[in-house]
Amino acid sequence: MIQVLEITTRIGCVNVCSYCPQDRLIAVYPNRDADRCMSFDIFKQCIDKVPASVNIHFSGMCEPWLNPECTRMLLYAHEKGHKMRVFTTMVGLRVEDIFRFELIPFLSFSVHLPSVGSRMNIKITEDYFNLIKRIASSAIVNLTFLAPGGDVLPALKSIIENQKKSIVPFSLTTRAGNLSLNEGAIPQRKRKALGCRRNLRQNVLLPNGDVLLCCMDYGMRHVLGNLLTGDYADLFSGKEFLKVKRGLRCDSADILCKYCDGFAYEMGLSEKIRSFFN
Repeated sequence: MIQVLEITTRIGCVNVCSYCPQDRLIAVYPNRDADRCMSFDIFKQCIDKVPASVNIHFSGMCEPWLNPECTRMLLYAHEKGHKMRVFTTMVGLRVEDIFRFELIPFLSFSVHLPSVGSRMNIKITEDYFNLIKRIASSAIVNLTFLAPGGDVLPALKSIIENQKKSIVPFSLTTRAGNLSLNEGAIPQRKRKALGCRRNLRQNVLLPNGDVLLCCMDYGMRHVLGNLLTGDYADLFSGKEFLKVKRGLRCDSADILCKYCDGFAYEMGLSEKIRSFFN
């Protein structure tokens, strides 16, 4: 079973992507200004408690490089033996950062591209084009470019395809009802016994050490614990995690998973039986 910890390096993202409910997270995050941008010391304290077998994703709920310590954090996680994935819009990323990390054997390094429909607030400048050219020609392994909704600016498409890199479209979700897309519809509440494609083990670390259930939880409904005050294993034996785990099998349970349009699914009979013994 793969376990993942996503890193949210700061609270509040300047990109304000239309498919990311930033306002929900900002509204509920504890009002402690010092904790809005994760310090390297807090990152180190938390990561030192995470087993090396846990994959680290620099993605979370904000553009990772809006925190100036992001590259240092990434290098430290690599030094500790973690396998890593990166999801970035490159806002805040510098050319010199690429030189520092491009030889790390990433499981994947995904760049979110600005779309024709302006789904994200990224300034398309000469510096941005130069950064795209540099990363597209880099030695980074498993590098892909993601196009939200499938739209890509023609000039960017040309640069990327000239470097023989792939552009992968991805569909948008409502983040378990935390966001209304263009159609305005939210997911219908699921009532049958559910499974999680991530087995509830792709959790999100916030700048203050809190760990959320997953990347759908922008409203902070399920805080599993805090890595500054507890251990990694404690996250999966605490009251909140057990509440969610039981809730997957209960029709009336009030848990976020009931609205998940990304990773929750209805279990078959054999899986239901197995779940009662786990």
